[in-house]
Amino acid sequence: MPPSISGTIHGIIDNAARQTPQLHIRPHRFIVAWNGVLTLAFESWPAELTVVKRQVSNVPEFKEAKENFGTRWPKVSLAALRDDAPDISMKDLKELTDACREFDAQLQNLVLRLTGVSIVVMSSRSLEHHLVRIDYPFSKPQDEGAEQIYDEESFEIVREVVAETERLQDYIAKVNQPGNRCQHYNSSIWTESTLVCFISIEQEFSEVLDLFRARVESVLPDMYEWMPRKCLHLSLRALENRTGDRSTGDRSTR
Repeated sequence: MPPSISGTIHGIIDNAARQTPQLHIRPHRFIVAWNGVLTLAFESWPAELTVVKRQVSNVPEFKEAKENFGTRWPKVSLAALRDDAPDISMKDLKELTDACREFDAQLQNLVLRLTGVSIVVMSSRSLEHHLVRIDYPFSKPQDEGAEQIYDEESFEIVREVVAETERLQDYIAKVNQPGNRCQHYNSSIWTESTLVCFISIEQEFSEVLDLFRARVESVLPDMYEWMPRKCLHLSLRALENRTGDRSTGDRSTR
């Protein structure tokens, strides 16, 4: 077991996964997040996952480490601006935001399966490059009569985040603030441990992603670098006690 993954964390996550059935999560909206990162925001965290996050946060080594804002709401980072891309103009931001809204109806018809959680010792934030990956399948038998419960706090945060992206005059400065471009996700000069849920890319979801990418490219051709599909994930929590948020406080990363 890697030194950065303590036995306590392994035990907590392994035990939690054994007591969790396969979960579902509902997409809410494509958005342009801080630094221009194209992001899929979900309705809210399934309540079972917030329990896992809380158990990890209660481990003594993490108790004093505040959770990064980027993991308090469920989302998948889909694409980052290329390092040499110009700033996004107000006209382009409006067109891009409108393009995101065009997919609202399609997204609301989707339900994605979450089949487990994973600890990853990553060497790039996209998780395309990693040193270790340990998967913990959800293995509790499914109760067909049980209705899945969702977390209200993350539901409210998602609404606040989405509302901010719609106030374009104020928001454009955050879209164009420096940092979190392609190199931020692809650089492999450091390592860090994180807890994630990888997304099952089923056909209907894959087709929506293809259409969204094509629509974005029609608005801003060759401006974005897209994350590999096999790496798409929900970040649950960093697994290292860090005094500062290395994501510079943005709302698109962990």
